[in-house]
Amino acid sequence: MYPLSIYGRYCCSCNRRGVIGKEGSIPWNITEDLHRFRGLTENHIVVMGRKTYESIPNAPLKKRCNIVITSVPEQYTNKPDRLIFTTMEDVQTVIEEQQCTWGNKVFVIGGEAIYKHFFSQCKDIHLTMVENMIEGDVYFPIEIADLTTKHGFVQKLGGHRVLSTTDVSTFQFLHYAK
Repeated sequence: MYPLSIYGRYCCSCNRRGVIGKEGSIPWNITEDLHRFRGLTENHIVVMGRKTYESIPNAPLKKRCNIVITSVPEQYTNKPDRLIFTTMEDVQTVIEEQQCTWGNKVFVIGGEAIYKHFFSQCKDIHLTMVENMIEGDVYFPIEIADLTTKHGFVQKLGGHRVLSTTDVSTFQFLHYAK
């Protein structure tokens, strides 16, 4: 079991069906969501799975320490203090080493298996709820409605629904915490 302070924050966007991905990318283009994501995660550590990393255009994410979990880290090239490939078994050590440079805030940013693996330690979820019914092939592993009823989260922020300036979807920013 990992310390709560390491994996306590999630940052995610999904729709009411729980879709977080489709065919290797995010199935909407909401600039406001990307700005919020950047504002939350810049100058901090982000932890993601290999598929999430490979879906990011122009990866790694700038102004963040990108830690990518993969079963074969030796097949990738690290860029010290900015991009590190590691295994699930070694991720805690890598995070602790990077916290000297990047501070204590660590955001888990996907995908489905990574969210599921660390959910028991999650204490804070920054969620963009996209109001569309797009089908996908990657899902947030927990029903959003169950966060408050079954998992002990309290909704701290529930913004107004807003129409995206770059997509035909409406969305709202939500924040859940324990």
